[in-house]
Amino acid sequence: MSSKQYKRKVAPVFATYGEVMRHEHEKKVNDRIDELAKNGTVVSVFPNRVGIKPIQVVYDLIYDEGRPSDREYHRYLKSVLFLINEIQPKEHGGEGLAESKVNEEIDKIYEAGGKVIAIVPHSLGFSPVLVLYDIIYEAEKRIE
Repeated sequence: MSSKQYKRKVAPVFATYGEVMRHEHEKKVNDRIDELAKNGTVVSVFPNRVGIKPIQVVYDLIYDEGRPSDREYHRYLKSVLFLINEIQPKEHGGEGLAESKVNEEIDKIYEAGGKVIAIVPHSLGFSPVLVLYDIIYEAEKRIE
């Protein structure tokens, strides 16, 4: 029994602190996923914070080049961004918003027929400190 071997590759997408603040990084990553999906299958999305000056996030898109998608869905990114005081509990002087807002986005993904694969929280920046929740999900198309 012979099976075709596909080359697993990485396609990094860099987003600056400013792009994250303006919520432009999500579209940038998802546009690249759509481009890669034309000639391969994106199998993973890994967000990583890199650099101090400038502050950046790199999203490593792992894909199998030339592998036709054997499924009707792809992996995409949805991000939820907070200032540090917005996620701190009310009893500590914050607004306590993280749980409700992140779960609202998760509900939207499921309601649109998607499936959450991973939730990756990380902090970004110094002043203001941002907390970014990257939700990796599978769906037939990106969910706005």
